[in-house]
Amino acid sequence: MNFARNYSPNSITGTIAEIPTVQQNLGKMESLLLSARHFLWSTAQGYQLYKNESQIWNVTAASKVMVMNQGLEIIDLAMRIVGAKCLEMERPLQRFYRDMRAGLHNPPMEDMAYTDIAKSITDNL
Repeated sequence: MNFARNYSPNSITGTIAEIPTVQQNLGKMESLLLSARHFLWSTAQGYQLYKNESQIWNVTAASKVMVMNQGLEIIDLAMRIVGAKCLEMERPLQRFYRDMRAGLHNPPMEDMAYTDIAKSITDNL
């Protein structure tokens, strides 16, 4: 947010924080963060409530997939707001982008998580 409050490209008057589209994207980013945090907290609480791992597997897999996808959407929106400056090595966004993309390669992979979730609900029908 500090970047948006202070950054003023030559093409606009004021800072990018005053642009309605930027404000909407910041609001969307915060909403996605709140949703992801809530899901993670709920998943952590589930570990205390359930008796064995198989009862929490779907929640854990779905949580990982949802948080990763929402994180990627957040970082993409942030990079669109910042523009080319986000790729400068001293900016944290380029590192956040790499870190979020790396999460895609850690199990459970999205396709397997969805397949396992589907199997668990169809096996119980």
